[in-house]
Amino acid sequence: MKKCIIICIVIIAGIKSYTQNNNVKLSILPTIWGEIRVGYERVIKEKQTAQINLGIIIPNELPNFIYDESKVEDYGGTIDLKNRVTGFSISGEYRFYTSSLREAPRGFYFAPYIKYNKYKIETSTEFGYEATPSEFADLTPTQQSKATYNGSGYDIDVIGNFDAGFRQLGLGAMIGYQWLIAQKVSIDWNFFGLGIDSYLFEVDITAEDMDVDYEKWGNEIREEMKDFTIVGDKVNVTTENDKVSVKAPFLFPNFKFAISVGIAF
Repeated sequence: MKKCIIICIVIIAGIKSYTQNNNVKLSILPTIWGEIRVGYERVIKEKQTAQINLGIIIPNELPNFIYDESKVEDYGGTIDLKNRVTGFSISGEYRFYTSSLREAPRGFYFAPYIKYNKYKIETSTEFGYEATPSEFADLTPTQQSKATYNGSGYDIDVIGNFDAGFRQLGLGAMIGYQWLIAQKVSIDWNFFGLGIDSYLFEVDITAEDMDVDYEKWGNEIREEMKDFTIVGDKVNVTTENDKVSVKAPFLFPNFKFAISVGIAF
């Protein structure tokens, strides 16, 4: 009898030694920005874990399907066009594993989460602008050749520097499933997540190729913003001597999907 008890204790101790309390993961899904995302999960209780995720964008360019630099007129290479994106993301999850047969971090789970993302985007963009006769006189011959007289001024495309900041704060919950292969390799599949995100979009617009009337330009932007039904009435446009600033806060639902692989220990 004593031998049986000793054997059972050894078996239980051996099984317990294989319980993995830590899990380091890498997201394998591509992102628009080329962001690298890693996560660390820690077992808190028998069927509960906490996870923190960090992401960083190595300075990169926007892909062509979002921003095609070749479609921006640079007046024969005289303008240095911008195309750069940087940023980071951080999120936290608290997971509840539901399987009665498996210990965390294995099996189905439900997880509320909170996240914060911050990105910076710098691009050069063309804007329609009505130049006065005096402004037209200051343009280069190439720019003047592309202007159209409208009876009182000249319609031209102005190249603007678009320096934008993009912040995102979100809350939500997700469900998923995590496998442990040979007690070492984890495969984490978050197959459905739903949340609500608060966005703040800020951008400073400056003219690269001519001195414009920023007050007039700001009024034109205000009129154009009215066409965006989601944020049109929330957009704040201000002007200074050397730039137009735009701020647009809005709420939007978020759907979450992710796959990552990692090492458990």
